[in-house]
Order: sequence, then C-alpha cells, then structure tokens
Amino acid sequence: MNQAQNSQSTPSDEWPRIPELIQRHDLVPVAKRGVLTLIATVGWALWIYMLLPLGALLAWWFGYQRLDIFVLAEPGKTLATLTLYSLIILLAGLLFVFWAVYNWLRFRGMDRRNAPKPVGAEEIAQAFHLPRESVQLAQGSAHLIFHFAEDGHITRVTASGARAFNENPRPSPNHPTND
Repeated sequence: MNQAQNSQSTPSDEWPRIPELIQRHDLVPVAKRGVLTLIATVGWALWIYMLLPLGALLAWWFGYQRLDIFVLAEPGKTLATLTLYSLIILLAGLLFVFWAVYNWLRFRGMDRRNAPKPVGAEEIAQAFHLPRESVQLAQGSAHLIFHFAEDGHITRVTASGARAFNENPRPSPNHPTND
C-alpha cells in the first residue's frame, strides 16, 4: 500500500477481518464432508472415553448408586412409574390440543391484527416537544445526532452537514435556553 492510499484509509480498513466461512454444508465436497464427519466422530468418542471414568468417579463420590439396583431389581414398579408418566404426558398433550381447538373455534374468521395508523410529523413533534420543521428535516436526513438534557428529554437534533435544529421549546432546569 503506497503512502497516498495509507493516508486515506477508513476505520473499516483497520478493523480485523473476519474470514469467510462456508455456512451451507451442501457446498462442501462430499469426500471432505465425510472426512470431517469421521474426524469429529473419532474426536467425540475419544473425549467421552477419556471423561467417562472421571464421570463415574464423581458420581460415586456424590453417592450415586447403580441403575440396576433401583430400576432392574423391581421391573413392576418401574413399569408402573413409566405408565404414570406416560398418562401425565398424554393428558398434558390432550389439554394443549383441546386449548388449541377451543381458540381456533373461538377466533376463526376474525382478524384482530391491524397495522397501527401512520404517525405524522406533527404527532412526533408533540411527543418529543420539538418544532414540526425539525422533525420534517430529521425525517429527510440520513445521519442524525440527538442531544439530550440531563433529565432525558431531547434538547436538539443535528443532521450531518446541516445546522442545528431549533432548541427544544421546553427548557430543562439544568440547561436553560440562551434566550
């Protein structure tokens, strides 16, 4: 990069570049996808194999008993518990289905979702205590700077390359106007 180009660099040129990644797996060649899947599978298997003894040690330390003592020793109790859980899940699912059907029957054919009415420059000016001309000029500008008083209301709006709009007609107790 020569000296002229270096002096005209923008802030985006100085930011670190993020490498482009392929987010769509269908664009990766099939052979490469297979190799990557195999590497990931082997890596996860090794990870689990190495951590499984540590997990068993931690479980033993915290008093975990083996599954066969509680589940396989009394299969009748296990079956009864699973049946109870299945019934609860079934009843909850039926409740959701009945609720959906009820709402569908109650609200079908009604469209209660309406777009809000458009807000004009006059309403915006009244809401923010700004002159209407300031709001109209701000609506036509691409870049704006808002100036706030300490109590949080907007004191003025400045557009890039434009002069400051009129001061807020409502003076702040901490920032009186220059009248």
